[in-house]
Amino acid sequence: IMNFKEFVNQISSDEYQNLDKHIAYCDIPSLGQLDSLTLHNLSMSDLISTTKDLKDDDLIVIGPEGDFSIDEVKLALANGFRLLDLGSRILRSETAVVSTCAIANHN
Repeated sequence: IMNFKEFVNQISSDEYQNLDKHIAYCDIPSLGQLDSLTLHNLSMSDLISTTKDLKDDDLIVIGPEGDFSIDEVKLALANGFRLLDLGSRILRSETAVVSTCAIANHN
């Protein structure tokens, strides 16, 4: 068991550098404030992936009830994660995990 910051730091190590990392976040439109951040010189559209971009060996982080905090999202983005848009419906964490894995394995 580790906190989110420790997890992001561990998964951002050289050992996992070739891994495609995604963080599912429910309220992507509210992240307009992230445009002002310099994250590897990427635009907001470069930071968003959709379920059609997923592969079965990607790392996908699904948040707790209430979702990730803005600071957790910023930390993940600064460490090579891309936002994952799961669509307009808010899913329970358990449902989001199962549906996202099914989509990744289907693509």
